[in-house]
Amino acid sequence: MSDFNWKADSQRETPEKILEPFVADFIKDRNQEIAGLEDSLDQNDWEALRKTGHRWKGFCAPYGFGGLEDLSIELEKGAETESQTDCANTLKAIKSYLEWKSKSQS
Repeated sequence: MSDFNWKADSQRETPEKILEPFVADFIKDRNQEIAGLEDSLDQNDWEALRKTGHRWKGFCAPYGFGGLEDLSIELEKGAETESQTDCANTLKAIKSYLEWKSKSQS
């Protein structure tokens, strides 16, 4: 997993004005998807992990989730190489990131 500091890149963590009202729902939706991703990992469902990583990386930036975009790329790569360790570490980082974003929205 590549190193990055999402907290240091405030421009990538700022949503487009029109999307600001939807940020809390965005966080909620991603958190709800985490359990499914963990199940996919437990079942070695690499395609489900890859598809979710690919989908997430496509819509994170406009909502101000640059760090999640990076992590989504990592999840997709980990699934492509069928790396249990990389995917598990990335999911852990995603949970941490979403917790940080949730607190920063309060």
